[in-house]
Amino acid sequence: MDHLQQQQPFNDSNPNEECIEPNTSSKHELQTSFKELCDQQTADFPKKTQYVKQLVNNANIEKELALSGNVVPTSLARILRRIDENGRSSADTELAMMKKIGSGSTPYIVNYYCAVIDPVSNQLCICIEWMDTSIKKFYQAMHPLDEIAINKLDPLMHRIIHDIASALYILETKQIIHRDVKPANMLINKNAVVKLCDFGICGDLTEKLDFRTVEGTFEYLPPDPEPDAIHDDMWALGISSLEIVSGQHPFTDWIPNEIPFKILNWEPTVPMTVSYEIQQLILHLLKRNSQERPHSYIDILNKSFICNVLQTPSNDECDFVRGVIEKIPSIDNFKQ
Repeated sequence: MDHLQQQQPFNDSNPNEECIEPNTSSKHELQTSFKELCDQQTADFPKKTQYVKQLVNNANIEKELALSGNVVPTSLARILRRIDENGRSSADTELAMMKKIGSGSTPYIVNYYCAVIDPVSNQLCICIEWMDTSIKKFYQAMHPLDEIAINKLDPLMHRIIHDIASALYILETKQIIHRDVKPANMLINKNAVVKLCDFGICGDLTEKLDFRTVEGTFEYLPPDPEPDAIHDDMWALGISSLEIVSGQHPFTDWIPNEIPFKILNWEPTVPMTVSYEIQQLILHLLKRNSQERPHSYIDILNKSFICNVLQTPSNDECDFVRGVIEKIPSIDNFKQ
């Protein structure tokens, strides 16, 4: 979530401490009230937002939000409200995608509960579902551990690919392209649940102006970027899967400026620490010719070893994931 920042909290002396209707760009004319930004279950969320202010002031601390009598752990995401050269704001795009996707509509996309504008720093602050860590930090903690048996890594990859492909399929059905699929934008919790997040540069296929330029993190872009097709996200899912299995990005040793050229002749190989089925799926996602990649996420989800993934993770999966997550605080120098 590269454009999400945890920076200065609200200034308590600022008189504009209530939830503010967001000022959206002319492209996204969202006359969105605070009440509309909240999940329908949080309609009674207090206008004075003492909870939100407390959460903003303690951005790194897990908090709890009461939803209709249920207590839900939440965290805070801050998005800088900057306008790019195309007149787009990632904060406004995030809001638009939140509305279009709908919070709680799928178990594979992180839930958004409420949003508030910080007028001091001009940031959008969003209360989101608490997840323990990103898949990037998870695999960085996982690989230094003792030898990872294939009976642990395979179920993990089945889970990640199933859950992220399911999330991307939901976007596909809503004519949305994520455009920033990578391990840093995949979240996992101690219950081994994996969710997709960060919709700040999503493209809406009903808005052709969204596709004037290629968007995304360049290390995850394919040799033949197609801004208005899902094939780029397919490639990014393949790169992400290979990165998770290998313990590092496949282009780590490449000079960044050379990546667009070297990738044209790159022949990916997948470690044998995962099953042949996973190896072949990753290679399928990494076909240089975009038309040779899967044509829909349904093609991925219909594969027998993916469609047989249970919605509720097994005890073995949870134990493995918890064991890795517990190691994360002791590991320094994670790259965001």
